[in-house]
Amino acid sequence: MLKVVVGLLLALVLALMLGSYSSSGRRAQLRASHAGDMIAAWQGKELTNIFWAVQVTDIHVSKFLEPERVSAFESFCAESLAIIQPALVLVTDSFNIAHLSSINNYYRKYSGWQKEGSFHYIHQTPFGNYSFICVDATLTPGPKRPYNFFGIIRKDQMQKLSELAVESLRSNQSVWFGHYPTSTIVSSSPGIRQVMSSSVAYMCGHLHTLGGMAPVLHSQHQQGTLELELGDWMKNRRYRIFAFDHDLFSFIDLQYDEWPAILITNPKSALYSNPAVEPLKRIQHSTHIRVLVFSLDPINSVKVFIDGQELGEAEHSSGPLYVLEWSPETYINGLHEIKVQVKVKVSVTRSSVPASF
Repeated sequence: MLKVVVGLLLALVLALMLGSYSSSGRRAQLRASHAGDMIAAWQGKELTNIFWAVQVTDIHVSKFLEPERVSAFESFCAESLAIIQPALVLVTDSFNIAHLSSINNYYRKYSGWQKEGSFHYIHQTPFGNYSFICVDATLTPGPKRPYNFFGIIRKDQMQKLSELAVESLRSNQSVWFGHYPTSTIVSSSPGIRQVMSSSVAYMCGHLHTLGGMAPVLHSQHQQGTLELELGDWMKNRRYRIFAFDHDLFSFIDLQYDEWPAILITNPKSALYSNPAVEPLKRIQHSTHIRVLVFSLDPINSVKVFIDGQELGEAEHSSGPLYVLEWSPETYINGLHEIKVQVKVKVSVTRSSVPASF
């Protein structure tokens, strides 16, 4: 009886906390914190207030099928990541694990975090903390295909995720990640989308581009959270680079071993904006266009085009950052298209995917 009473009291406290930090409450909190932006550092020419990371999913390690997918992944880890030098790497894979103590549980042996179930990792920087919350909706025991198509979050797991959501409100921004898209997760009330509503994005895998029929599977929840499914490593050798630049979230989905990789972090894409949690007005006060360029070969030039017109050649700042001074007030009305063209010394030219801002 005592355990029941204590459990009810804990549930009441948690409900009150979540009520105080509802989605609308989170928006008000962020508006207040961004009110001091007039004295904050804008996006300029220095490599400051920015970090980048990598996601890969659906590796499908197998000793029977396509050994090249494993050797390519080893090369990706040893060579590609050495070029990108991400602050962290998220692997959102989940397949055929009988139980958590199984020898096939590669997370327990190989991951840098080695935590099981849902967890909260805080990435600390000189300019603030960033929360990464893992959503573990895998079945126990883990069945093979096709029985693992849906994930499940039980009531006790949902309570834990609710607690992690409250913890993350102290961070500058939060990203949630997991294997299953929310459309394939069965969860108890209030539902997984509501619990993660204070996050800028949820990154996942699982659907493998639906056999090529849906190469891009991106959506946005009603509360504003971006849901970004990434194509698989298994067949398509996909990976993602994402970044926080002055608390604005940007990403690019890429094919393994295609260089250079180009990620525009300012101005960020209007299509992938989350006004509920991102300080988008910082774009209007920024002094420089900012582009991360990762290349296997030395870079000859980085040119910026807006609305089809060449704006100029970006200069190297530091690390992978290239910058070009601009006047954002020129583009304050309507949507505009930005594209970056990179030339490297081995006669390869690659352009970024045009983005509207």
